[in-house]
Amino acid sequence: MKMKEILITKGFTSKQAENLSHELSLVDARLEPVLDMWLQDGIETDYSAEGYTIMGLKQQYSMTYPAALLSIDWLLKEPEIAKECINKGLR
Repeated sequence: MKMKEILITKGFTSKQAENLSHELSLVDARLEPVLDMWLQDGIETDYSAEGYTIMGLKQQYSMTYPAALLSIDWLLKEPEIAKECINKGLR
């Protein structure tokens, strides 16, 4: 099953799934196993970067798992910019 179809089965709209599948397809290689486990089995594996974790971001900012995963991806790719934005409070 393609990523977009999996996301739709997880409750995202077609448009959300399309955008999200594109963003998720670009995640850092270190996050690919974590993403694959969630897509295939629904297992929410934690991962940390720059003092933040997927589960911590999910809880603190009421994020979905993929949104928190993408935030960690951002922290891996642009740590200074991402940390500044997260510290100001994500919306």
